[in-house]
Parts: sequence; structure tokens; C-alpha cells
Amino acid sequence: DDGLCLYPFFFGYTNMAVKMALGEDKFVFHTWGVYGTGRVKSRVVYWWDMNPITSYLELAIKKNASDIHLVGGEIPMLRIQGELVEIENAPLAVEALEKEIFSLLTPEQKKRFETDWELDVGYGVGEARFRINVHRQEGRIGLSARLIPKQIPNPDELRFEPMLEELPNLLDGLVLVVGPTGHGKSTTIASMIEQINGSRKAHIMTIEDPIEFI
Repeated sequence: DDGLCLYPFFFGYTNMAVKMALGEDKFVFHTWGVYGTGRVKSRVVYWWDMNPITSYLELAIKKNASDIHLVGGEIPMLRIQGELVEIENAPLAVEALEKEIFSLLTPEQKKRFETDWELDVGYGVGEARFRINVHRQEGRIGLSARLIPKQIPNPDELRFEPMLEELPNLLDGLVLVVGPTGHGKSTTIASMIEQINGSRKAHIMTIEDPIEFI
């Protein structure tokens, strides 16, 4: 840490040996560093088995969070009312997180991720649905999940401008809904489709990947 150490040599107990000695899920990895300056420093890192991904999704539902952020080597967080909130005291183990994320994916989805290093999927927990993005961040796997509202908001709840309220009345043409990630494009489209569905007889076909509102 002070920039004076040279030729570090590390040794320590294996995680599994210490875990077996403690006889519990939480275990310690203790390393010592012997430096060229003659100083000896120690570092203790506490690890425990990672919770299933679904437990984080369920917590987001319970806390009414809008987003979940899980990145290997970092503390898991929820976004609640626009603020990021830490939900654990220790960072997630990279290998454990990758194993949990891959358990959610089909073989085809896993193959796509390993090719593109990014993947968007829809995932359901009970009656709730999430839009999940799996990605690589600085070489570490990460997952961001957005909770999709159970009920499709109506135009008043979304504070549509008068012009937007007229769009569902169009019988032909092309309407583009654009904007940055997380600014409500999918919700806006779902609300307009719901207006069409409730105001006139029409065959509605949507093409989505992933499927969000059902």
C-alpha cells in the first residue's frame, strides 16, 4: 500500500480447508505478504456462499425497487426511488455469480452471450417479470435487471402529452418511440397498445425480444 514493497511472496490456507474447519457456510481466506522491505502484512477476506439470483429478484419485488445491479467483485445493489442501495456487506464472488447467472439461461442464450458478451432476456418470478441484461464489465460478468410493472400504466399515469394520447387512434403509418435506456420506451408502447386493445376491435401483433409486458 505504501509503494515500498518488492517481490511479494504469498501463501495461505485454502478456502475449502478453512471452510471445513469452521463447519459453516461463512469462511475466511487469510493471506500473508512478505515483502522485500522486511515488513509483513496480512489481509483477511470473508466469503460466504452466494444467494440464488432469484432471492435478489424477490427482494427487489419486496422493496419495490426499479433495478437490480449485480457485478462480480462488487457489492450487490438495488435502485430504490432513483437511489442505489447496498443490500449486502461483501462483494460477490465472480465465479459464484457467473454460475448463478448461467443457471437462468437456456443453452442457446448462454451460447449467444459467450459470442456477443451481452444478452437481454425476460425472466419471471411468480407473477412479476424482469427484463434482464447480462454483460461483461471490465472482464467480470454482471447482471442488471429491471422490474416490469404488473399493471400497464395508463396515459394519465405516464403523463402523456396531448399528441401522444392521439397516437393510438391512428389506423396506419409508422410511429417511432426512441430514447435512452430506462426512459420508458417499452412502457409507453405497452400503454398505447393497451389503449388500442380497449378502444377498438383489431388484431394486434407484437415482435419483442425479450418479451416484457404480458
